[in-house]
Amino acid sequence: MNGRWSTDAQNIPYEGTQIASAHDLNANVNNPDICDVAIKYLSDNECFAMDDTVQFHPNDWRKYPLGPEPVDVEITAHQSGEDDTVTNWLLTHDGVGGILHLKPRD
Repeated sequence: MNGRWSTDAQNIPYEGTQIASAHDLNANVNNPDICDVAIKYLSDNECFAMDDTVQFHPNDWRKYPLGPEPVDVEITAHQSGEDDTVTNWLLTHDGVGGILHLKPRD
């Protein structure tokens, strides 16, 4: 799945999603950007993957359910002329009313 790289904020109301956390990768060091990984609506018991197509569905970004938590996430950043940067993460959320938590996988 191609992630959603963005220098712009989300274009839907923030009551639908929350900014869970931000982590630096050893990629794009001189030109950092945000890569959206997942969203979760407070009323849902699951979270959904972000890609470069869901932004065109402005009323509901719940297109790719990630299944029960915890969710293993692998991010591969491709840089022109450089080796890929691969990082592994654990995504959790706390069910209905909970928010997303993304932390590096041990």
